Amino acid sequence: MKCEDWAASDRAAVLRAFKRHYDDSLYAGHPYAKLVDFDYGWQTINNGDVAAALTHGYLVVYDITPTWYCPHNLFIEQMVLRVEDRPGFLRRVIAAMEDEARRWGCAGIATGDAMGIAMSAAYRRAGYSPVVSQFYKELPNG
Repeated sequence: MKCEDWAASDRAAVLRAFKRHYDDSLYAGHPYAKLVDFDYGWQTINNGDVAAALTHGYLVVYDITPTWYCPHNLFIEQMVLRVEDRPGFLRRVIAAMEDEARRWGCAGIATGDAMGIAMSAAYRRAGYSPVVSQFYKELPNG
């Protein structure tokens, strides 16, 4: 379900999950967490400034765009976040992402595994392969 179709209860659930994820990431010392401006992040999701969908109990934030190296659209997953209290079926979330990518005629899907082992395993079972590593360095002006 696209952001513009969310009920007030959906928005409240996403806000709670996003806040929980943000707080947990800060507590765990995740390097990216220090970059996050919680209010800005929530507003970009809530206002529909980024593509975001609720599917099978998860929030998926993504972009569909060509890149400098490919003239065709790519589905670029930016975040998969569990919104419901109970874990859902990640294979259904991945299938929904693939459906959206097909709808836009995407040539491929680029994902991450910040959720850890469960997400990585689900992607592998769905036929995804790790292709790159990502590196990060904090800069003093960030």
